[in-house]
Amino acid sequence: MKIGLAGLGRIQFDIEEASRLYKQIANFLNETFPQAEIVTGAELATTPEQAINIAHQLKSAGVDALVLHLATFTDSSLITALFTELDVPTILWAMPEPSIGDATRLRLNSLCGVNLAAYTLTSSGRKYRYVYGLPGEVEVKTELSRNIGALSLDRTLRSLKLGVIGSRPPGFFPSGYDELKLWKEIGPHIQLYNLNQIFGAAGEIPPDTTEEVRSMLQSCLNGLHELPDQVVCTAANTYQALTELATKEGLGALAVKCWPEFFVEHQAAACGVLAALSENGITAACEADVHGAVTMKALSLLSGAPTFLADLVSMDRQKDSIVLWHCGNAAFSLSANPKERKAGVHSNRKVGVTAMFPLKPGRVTLARLSYSQGKYRLLVLEGEALDSPLLFMGNTAEVRPDVGGKKLLDTIVYGGYEHHMVMAYGHYADSLSAWGELLGIEVVRL
Repeated sequence: MKIGLAGLGRIQFDIEEASRLYKQIANFLNETFPQAEIVTGAELATTPEQAINIAHQLKSAGVDALVLHLATFTDSSLITALFTELDVPTILWAMPEPSIGDATRLRLNSLCGVNLAAYTLTSSGRKYRYVYGLPGEVEVKTELSRNIGALSLDRTLRSLKLGVIGSRPPGFFPSGYDELKLWKEIGPHIQLYNLNQIFGAAGEIPPDTTEEVRSMLQSCLNGLHELPDQVVCTAANTYQALTELATKEGLGALAVKCWPEFFVEHQAAACGVLAALSENGITAACEADVHGAVTMKALSLLSGAPTFLADLVSMDRQKDSIVLWHCGNAAFSLSANPKERKAGVHSNRKVGVTAMFPLKPGRVTLARLSYSQGKYRLLVLEGEALDSPLLFMGNTAEVRPDVGGKKLLDTIVYGGYEHHMVMAYGHYADSLSAWGELLGIEVVRL
């Protein structure tokens, strides 16, 4: 990610102190975000012409986001000059007033500058966040990391191509979506494909070309040889067909209609195929759950690891825990014990290949990008995945939410949320919430 840094000031204020702080911010950004490229405007802009020059410099460098230091109070002419030439998500930075308590003049009046900039950006429909404090303060570093994570996530999802394979299953209204609204408000571009296209492509793949895929599945799932060879071959070919499609079309995520056609027409379960795709970097949601796929992708980008799309199927009042389950679509690396991963069949349809194992314990983030009554909202919470055995056929994770199982269940049922949640290992509720706030949708943080 390329992060631009620009500073605006007014010569009637303490421009020397403002310039000193601007240099501190530049050093702070380079030290705090070594994985990003920081492109810094040479000096504070104090005229519209200088602001335009800095905008040209940052634009030609291809910055993805902007940290804008309101070094002192400025009027809107510098803001409009800068943003006429530059259109990227922005973090406004306000500095504490150094002369507070001295009963003297305002040396910077930086916070008021941010206030005026925020009004201007809001009025022009532009996205921004803000931070307040000195470089090096823990709170500033935390807030800046949170907001830059949100900007990065927004940038990536707005370039995401999401392949929808087939339509939603019959009666599965939670898998519905508004393609244009998704593109406008969240970012992903939908590309539609027919299930028969995938089935046909899988059927045309010579078995000897998928030996590497079969070996991968064999290394990840014990007992694969116990399943009918034709089922294993179909799974390997389908994985190959979907991988080739994603590579050719530049798809970063898939939402696949996994039933009934996979069972009835293709004579195989999609579960293990989707598990293998997610394990190998292609986010894949079952039941053609588009918003589930977007949630998976968002958490995968934040965590750098696969995520788990699941149903909430049980609650234990004594443990204050809930159980997340699905038929066998969990990425292999999420297993509690790699030696106990097993190839299985679908619990209802009795067809393979599924991935059967309990998920590992640890700190987790749970989330759902929800779409209901024409509006988006984002449910976010954290909890602890417990060290539990496999509780139902497929994949299970027993989780104790920080807010308690009953609170979560009440929120989901009374809130009319979709039946799928996404789980990722790690602490990502802050960054995910910041992303929702950046989008301007309702964030329900439990």
